[in-house]
Amino acid sequence: MYTSTMPTLLSSLFLVLCISGILLPVSASSVMWLPTDSFQRGTNFVHSNLVLKLNGKIQPSEGIRETLLPLPGHPRDFPIKVPDTNISLISPTGRGLILVQMAIPYPTFSGTMMVYKDEMTVTDQYVATVVRKVGIEGNHVECEGCIHIRGKESELWIINDTGIINYDLTGRPNGLDDAPNISPTIEESKGIALEYLESTGLIEKEIESVLAMSGEEGYHLGPNNTSTLILRCSQVLLIRNLDGIRVVGDSIRVEVCGNGDIIELDKDWPPYAPYKEYSIISSREAYDHFLELDVVNYYEKVIGTMSRERYLKYGEKTREMMPLLVNVTGIDLVYYGGDTHKSGLLRPAYEFTYDFILDNRTEQGRLYLPAVPELGKLEEWPT
Repeated sequence: MYTSTMPTLLSSLFLVLCISGILLPVSASSVMWLPTDSFQRGTNFVHSNLVLKLNGKIQPSEGIRETLLPLPGHPRDFPIKVPDTNISLISPTGRGLILVQMAIPYPTFSGTMMVYKDEMTVTDQYVATVVRKVGIEGNHVECEGCIHIRGKESELWIINDTGIINYDLTGRPNGLDDAPNISPTIEESKGIALEYLESTGLIEKEIESVLAMSGEEGYHLGPNNTSTLILRCSQVLLIRNLDGIRVVGDSIRVEVCGNGDIIELDKDWPPYAPYKEYSIISSREAYDHFLELDVVNYYEKVIGTMSRERYLKYGEKTREMMPLLVNVTGIDLVYYGGDTHKSGLLRPAYEFTYDFILDNRTEQGRLYLPAVPELGKLEEWPT
């Protein structure tokens, strides 16, 4: 199979991929292999005998085996970075081979960031203030770990450990009060929600963005699989900003329904105080950590569905096809509030956004990594 025109491997690591029956050596050194004239599959086949590269882009294609086969005596050593490319191979436990492509330049950020301390304490005064702002009158209901007040047409919950607020308007009769013809549009709901928050004093100053989107919808199922929209609401989400940095996990959510009624409010917006300034790792270092993680973890069902659909379509031929590609499309520096209530600290984190690509189907993913590893793992960083 090998010919005299093939280069000599320069590394002790020798892996093999099979493309349409042709064995391709894969080296940790910058070996380049160009196919013979008789091997025709697109153009621009380059870089370390590993990945089919068409016109400068990684593209799913038939003919690449899903497994790496190390020669005897040479254990796997993942992640493997392909020399002179932005491509790496990872193999999380039980996931098989996954290709990862860094599709953007590494962004640069300030070398230090302030870490904040969560100072939320649920006191009687805090509860009284929330009760007054939402305008509820009612009786206290026994609730483990929370304060629960039930009014005539509404209910309020305040979580003891976190101060998280949930307020619901109850007793709406089967969606009749939320019929589409009397429900505001998404854009109108945005203005209604902001006016409500300002008038009640529930608004906050540190706002990154205000997002309006579809909320709860209800349909009446008719004959012949027809459906009629009978209930429509909108959601308005306020995202937090601290020192010019987006805070992931802190938000205010308002649901606006028929006649502009506010039927639900969720608020998680703890008070923070400066704790200590820390040096942060670079985005390149964070990417090295990213390659060590199970990027499929939180999307296992989605990827499983994609793989099953492929198998149902191609059967055993899937073994000869392109493995899952993870295309990293964004790295941003944020504050991660997803576990602040547990850790007591609001910590800087890198937010990775990426696409899972399998054949012609694409699904989005997101993962957070600590920018100050010495402060411990985030809940998003598996142990």
